[in-house]
Amino acid sequence: MKNLIHPIIILISIVTLITGVTQILAPAFLLRLLGAEVSLATIQIFGIIGMFIAIFGGMLIHANLTSSFDSRAILWSSFQKFGASIAIFASICTGLFAPIAALAGAFELISGLFFLYYLGLHKKGLA
Repeated sequence: MKNLIHPIIILISIVTLITGVTQILAPAFLLRLLGAEVSLATIQIFGIIGMFIAIFGGMLIHANLTSSFDSRAILWSSFQKFGASIAIFASICTGLFAPIAALAGAFELISGLFFLYYLGLHKKGLA
């Protein structure tokens, strides 16, 4: 697993960037996919959230493709992933998102765990 962790982290970072850009460019489409209300307000806020997701994805790609390891970027990105997962599952519980959104919530949770695992391997000199 530790041989695959860096490519997995890069893949998660790319998916995060693409997801954020998609939220910026097509928020109504994604809101419908998640079973959420589509209004001017939800489109606006979802696009803004997408901007921050895209920034985190870009930062992660940058942090993982440079020669110096940036543990802070990985740590804070894990916090972002855990926060996103909590927000998605809370939105499902309150009926704002349909149960299909659990796939996104699970992706965020698993991504955060991968980031912490990668951080731990790196601190031990194994990554």
